[in-house]
Amino acid sequence: HSDIVAQISEDARKELMIEQALNAIKDTWSSTEIDIVEYKSGRYYKIRSTDDLFNILEENMVTLSGMKASPNFMAFEDDIKYWESTLTGISEAVELLLQVQKQWMYLENVFAGGSQVDIKKHLPSEVSKFEKINEKFTDLMRLIYNDKNALRACTLKGISDNLNDYNLGLEKIQRELEL
Repeated sequence: HSDIVAQISEDARKELMIEQALNAIKDTWSSTEIDIVEYKSGRYYKIRSTDDLFNILEENMVTLSGMKASPNFMAFEDDIKYWESTLTGISEAVELLLQVQKQWMYLENVFAGGSQVDIKKHLPSEVSKFEKINEKFTDLMRLIYNDKNALRACTLKGISDNLNDYNLGLEKIQRELEL
């Protein structure tokens, strides 16, 4: 009987470790923020750094992978899959935010620069397209600035689809400017 009790005790200890690690991940993401700051005298906002965010993501993904290798995985399968999916979504959303931000910053300088009158005269369609994306993207960045929590910001309904649309639109505008 002592072998059975020892095995049950060991299984319970391993399950407790997984449960504590999942709680630690949950706690981490309840307080992890996107490093977003004012840009151009507070007219806009930009992500300043993502190093800490990506380090936390990587660390948590490694922890989750370790949990999946455990024989006690099945008791926590739904939670582990939820966090894997959520963290993957956060990673993708931040990558897209950075990509769109880079293009947006370049084009915002082009369209808001000193030759703005010439650009509006010669490229009215591109100006109009940029202004629409600019409004939507800056609204999103303002929303993120007002609630910097990475989990909430990166799981906003439709964020990846919207960012993909902004990205494609900005790429198209960029190509038109190069012609």
